[in-house]
Amino acid sequence: MSEKKAATLAVALLIVFNAIDTFFTVKYIKFGPLSEANPIMGWLLSYNATAFVVYKIIAVTLGGLLLLDNSENKIAKGFIFSFLILYTFVMLAWGFVLFQF
Repeated sequence: MSEKKAATLAVALLIVFNAIDTFFTVKYIKFGPLSEANPIMGWLLSYNATAFVVYKIIAVTLGGLLLLDNSENKIAKGFIFSFLILYTFVMLAWGFVLFQF
């Protein structure tokens, strides 16, 4: 697989993982027993769940696409795969949470 295809797949996974994270954040944090670890996003979620969803989806999607557009740069590529690793751990954490309920 070429480096560009790998970066494209990584950004696509980031966007999907972000959508899943957003859904579970609203379900289990806004309307459930959990709390948001990020104080800024926690405030936005408590202020307006729709604004939280729109901001989170747009920010991660645009950020991922910007990094993808510059993926020939080693730093951008490093960020793409670092964020993918981070979101993989977030998905594992949500899996753990879901098995607790």
